[in-house]
Amino acid sequence: MGVPLSWLGYLWLWALICLSLRPSCGQRLEESILDIVNTTNELSEFAKFLQIDGLHRALLDRQVSVFAPTNAAMARYPGRSTESLILNHMTNIALMVEQFPEKMTSLVTGNPPLWITRDRQGIFVNQARIVRENIRARSSRGDEQVLHMIDSVLEPLVPTSVREAEYFAQLDARKLLSQSTLYNLRGKRTRTFFGQAEFNQKTHMFGVPGQHTFFIPIDDAFESVDPNLGYDYERNRLKSTVTSTISRVGTRIQKDLVDKTVLEGHIVPHKMLFTSHAPTQEHPTVAWLPKGVQVNVSLQLTGFQTHSDSVPRFPSEDSQGRVSYSRYSVNQDGDETLNQDQLRSLELQQASPVVVRSNTIVGDRIHPRGMVVARIVQGNIPVQNGVVHLIDKPLMVVANSLYEYVMSEGRQPGNRLSMFAKLLRDKGGLFTEAIIEAKDGTILAPSNEAMEKVDMERLDFVLGNDYLRAEMLGLHFVRERIVSSDYRLQQGGDLTYSSPASLANNRVWFHYDPKYQFMTVEGRGVNASVVEKDIGTINGVIHIVDRVLGIPYQTCGERINSDPNMSHMASLLRQLRLDGLFSENPRQSPRRYTIVVPSNDAWEKAQLDFSKAYNTILEGQFPDYGRVIMQRHFKVDERPLTFEELIELSRRTPSREVPMTSGELTFTEQGEFSLNAYKDNFVGWKGVNGKVIRPNLECTNGIIHLVDTVFMDDAPPWAVGDSSAKHHSNWAVLISMLSLTLWRFYFQ
Repeated sequence: MGVPLSWLGYLWLWALICLSLRPSCGQRLEESILDIVNTTNELSEFAKFLQIDGLHRALLDRQVSVFAPTNAAMARYPGRSTESLILNHMTNIALMVEQFPEKMTSLVTGNPPLWITRDRQGIFVNQARIVRENIRARSSRGDEQVLHMIDSVLEPLVPTSVREAEYFAQLDARKLLSQSTLYNLRGKRTRTFFGQAEFNQKTHMFGVPGQHTFFIPIDDAFESVDPNLGYDYERNRLKSTVTSTISRVGTRIQKDLVDKTVLEGHIVPHKMLFTSHAPTQEHPTVAWLPKGVQVNVSLQLTGFQTHSDSVPRFPSEDSQGRVSYSRYSVNQDGDETLNQDQLRSLELQQASPVVVRSNTIVGDRIHPRGMVVARIVQGNIPVQNGVVHLIDKPLMVVANSLYEYVMSEGRQPGNRLSMFAKLLRDKGGLFTEAIIEAKDGTILAPSNEAMEKVDMERLDFVLGNDYLRAEMLGLHFVRERIVSSDYRLQQGGDLTYSSPASLANNRVWFHYDPKYQFMTVEGRGVNASVVEKDIGTINGVIHIVDRVLGIPYQTCGERINSDPNMSHMASLLRQLRLDGLFSENPRQSPRRYTIVVPSNDAWEKAQLDFSKAYNTILEGQFPDYGRVIMQRHFKVDERPLTFEELIELSRRTPSREVPMTSGELTFTEQGEFSLNAYKDNFVGWKGVNGKVIRPNLECTNGIIHLVDTVFMDDAPPWAVGDSSAKHHSNWAVLISMLSLTLWRFYFQ
């Protein structure tokens, strides 16, 4: 009788079979890289490239490292498959990622560099991230091979003529800048920028050895005059006048504005920034002196509307030629049809949705503070001393006006400002004229994300009313240049800085936290975060915000709970179980609230002035006492009341008092100006006047008025109530007597 095989016996049997049939058991170490690529589904497109006859076929049978782009990466690549493209994904030594040096060289003629960088996202070869690493193989000759899968194609920069071998050798940023016509840059040239570098004797900076990042504007960014067209003596000017209109890439710039400092601001020393690293922190440029101009540069993602599949989201078009943004739609103008230039621009944006942003922190008479954003039209060009990005306009140079910047940016399909720009074109009216004519100012431009998440029903209603539309748009422009570095913006609480909106019936509040570099703005009760700040223009500055000001999105309860300056009020409302009252869904409840909310400073002052009453509220022994005080600060109606309406009610009442839920308050204003933004508003109670810090904070179910005073005193609990107390039953009298006894026991 045989003994049954144990599991250990089966394991030994399987090992013997695998050793005898090793090639058929999938032992990938004995497979070549070509075999692995051909049998990997994710690399099927790259496998087709490798079937092309060329030098790479022989090199693939030697020791080699191959960086193989995935099918998704190949699908995004717009170029042709060439031998140089394949060789640029190969090195002549087999290395695991742990063995990578900072710089490797590909097998393309001239050995262009493959820069190895690392960050929290992984390991990168130039701009390509390694998604699968260390796949070992062996050639038919027995040479070791390693395959790494990457998420982007490594496109080589090759001369337009392969006969000129000198153009392959030691290609650095200086050689590329000075001889851009000799390289395959898809028709782009950098002669103008090179001319300015020569004129200012700064060409040598682009040839400094090391690992640097260079941003080079293409010729299309600059004004140009064709001397072959001659002179027009009738009009007393050249026949080809320099253009100052908005082109596809924005207003063209005079080349003389590119001086020594501007040239230095296009170089980030000792740091390589590839587009796959975006968004990056700001890095100092060569134009950074402790007691002079200080310019930083960063890479940022553009404001494309993206779904989870990362496909750019653009406006939709229906069968009647109407371009629609969510529910807000307008007729498409005839000039909105995409021409070839715009389609090419869209293609470039889809291929490289990354921009470079210069931030002039400290300027001088010639170089103003602020940010300039340029698109990368061809990026990630590896050179011997770093990486080069071709951009559509110079950094640091402010050339657009406020209106020109919004329109030129918004003209690009899917750009972060395209919806706001279209709103200005279609509904701007006097607001657009105010921006065009402004000598100085600040635009708070809602991004496409802000436009999409706004309450469309309310927005449509506002846009349909001339006054409300002007008031809402007016919140997005102030006639004062306000940058994040302004020290006034660092004040918080009751001292938060504000400026009149362009319509001057409202004010806009600004706050900047230097510790977290976080900036917020508030207009008509809507608090928005600044997602892109300090974009400089000729006549002002632009901040891109994540909310449409003037269109509320929070209930009164949500606003009180989220505002840092109302946290004391929020805590007391929760303690008194009144917080749910202000959080009612406006679609489910007809009640609307007008609330006078004391600020945190006001409650702290009340704690000092009326300590007994304040402590009574906190301890909760007399909840009705606290509720009556709170009810003195709000009223409930069918619709909420603005502060202007409360003032009018006070004027019409003989006693000048407006009844609240419990008790009465008076509402007054002071100021000689007819515009509300320049007036001081006050709320009164028993001869005490509190100043309104922020009036008319609109919410979906009411309006909040923030004041610097709590309307209370040290009156005992039994003395606090409304005029109906005298009609209470005997039980109420008895309760009052008990309250008196408890009060004496408590305070004495």
